[in-house]
Amino acid sequence: METLIVTTDFSGSSVHAAKYAAAISSPLGVRTLVLYHSYSVATPITEVPLPEPEELASAHEDRIRALKILESQISPLMAHQVSVECVTDDLPLLSGVEQLLKQYGGGLIVAGMTGKGGVEKLLVGSHTALLAGSCRAPVLIVPEEAEFTPITKAVFACDLKNVDETIPTHLIDEIVEKLDCRLLVLNVETTDSRMAGDVIPEQYKLHEKLNHLKPEYYYIEHGSVAEGIMAFADTQQAGLVLAMPRSRGFFDSLFHRSVTKKLAHHTRLPLLLLRSE
Repeated sequence: METLIVTTDFSGSSVHAAKYAAAISSPLGVRTLVLYHSYSVATPITEVPLPEPEELASAHEDRIRALKILESQISPLMAHQVSVECVTDDLPLLSGVEQLLKQYGGGLIVAGMTGKGGVEKLLVGSHTALLAGSCRAPVLIVPEEAEFTPITKAVFACDLKNVDETIPTHLIDEIVEKLDCRLLVLNVETTDSRMAGDVIPEQYKLHEKLNHLKPEYYYIEHGSVAEGIMAFADTQQAGLVLAMPRSRGFFDSLFHRSVTKKLAHHTRLPLLLLRSE
């Protein structure tokens, strides 16, 4: 994991995410931390004209200055061997991130959660939700309450479906080994969908893939997969939650407006959304 790509809109939550990324860059063995801002202008649906080239040039310069200020804020949290690069352009956010992933040969995307302002007061901002749902790279979502302390426990939420084909073992290995943390493997079943008979073979496969990390395994029931995972991680005083976006009901539940207030009690925990191998 040599590259962290930190998306920022210069909001308080995104600045906090950048600081968090800086703090974990050294233990993760990161070499390059990219601060990225997209000032994409949506295609107008009215007769309002697009910005003139000189206006775009001015916007670019302003964003670079803002990124440099952000760089100065996060530098004290990083080891000297980590280099920072400031990138801004007018590409749509997802396209810009995908371009950076190609340029750096992959990486981990870091994004912040929204604050408590705004009319809808959503837990996760639309840009972060876009990255989480569509980006091909793993995405680390950092809440404003996340502390810059060593991670001693990480919870990996697994739904026991097609374990052999989906679980990104190498990435989990890298995170656990570099952070030197305990791994807690969790499966949450909703009360109205108890474990089926074919779950036992998947459990064996899961153990085969992860036993070398000496994890602890937990199987629980909860009315909501998302709430069950975050509440369990909170109770265990974990410092990080790893989950697969395809997990049964988890992704939809996390970004559903009616659930955000219930999850608000657990938003101190960074959430790493993994991608299938």
